[in-house]
Amino acid sequence: MSFAPPSLPSLPGAKDDGSGRRHGNWRAMVLTGLMARVEARVVEWTEEGLIFHSDRAFPEGTRLKLVVALNDSAHAGRVRPLTLPVRVVFHIVRGMTFRMSCQFESLSDEARTAVNDLLQQRAASTV
Repeated sequence: MSFAPPSLPSLPGAKDDGSGRRHGNWRAMVLTGLMARVEARVVEWTEEGLIFHSDRAFPEGTRLKLVVALNDSAHAGRVRPLTLPVRVVFHIVRGMTFRMSCQFESLSDEARTAVNDLLQQRAASTV
C-alpha cells in the first residue's frame, strides 16, 4: 500500500517549466504614494523574487510595495490581497510594457508562507 500526499490545487493559467519558477498571470497593483497606484501583472515567481509587467518603468534599486491578488485556497472563488515589499533589480522594455525584475525585501512570515505555498502548488502540479 502506498501513500500519496494530497495534491494542492493549481492556479488557473499557471505553468511550470521545471526551473523552480512559477509562471502565470496574477493581477497586481504597485503602490507609489498615498493615493497613487499603477496596475501590474505578476508573470513569474521564485523564492527570491518576482517579475511583473506594467506600463510604467521604475529605476533599478527602487523599493516598492506590490499588492498581488491571490486565490484564497480556504474560500473558493475569493481573492485575497498579499502585500510584498520588493526592490527593482532591472527592467526590460517590451513594446509599450516594462518587464520589472524584483527581489523580495524583508518578507513578513505571512508573505513568505504565501510565496512558499504558491511555489509548492507548482511542485505539486508536476508530480
